[in-house]
Amino acid sequence: MVNKTLFTMLLIAGTSFAMAQSTTKQEAALTHKVSAAPYDMERFGDFVQVTYRHANGAVAQQGYRVNGKPDGVWKQFDESGHITAKGIYIDGKREGTWFFVTDNGLQKATFKNNKLVAHQMINDSYALLD
Repeated sequence: MVNKTLFTMLLIAGTSFAMAQSTTKQEAALTHKVSAAPYDMERFGDFVQVTYRHANGAVAQQGYRVNGKPDGVWKQFDESGHITAKGIYIDGKREGTWFFVTDNGLQKATFKNNKLVAHQMINDSYALLD
């Protein structure tokens, strides 16, 4: 049951974060096709902060891009503004510890070079806070 829940959450999170990995040109095409996925961009030197929004205007995902690739901390939120996932990209690849909120609690997943190498359920809900 836990493996099925993990697979489902990673599939959902992977799909959501895959949208964050597309190029700027692909983002523009996606935004035109899916009106529920608008985004904002703000430049900070070499970093571009990207904020995707839910249909209700609430932040859906937020993170940074460098040279068109996700880089640094990315967060995903539900429509009420509660964080549902958090992790780090390095040069467009998921690295290190990611956290996902599931129906069964908090899932901790470890990635190396964009590949899942370990996962477990944890009780520390503070892991999602800044």
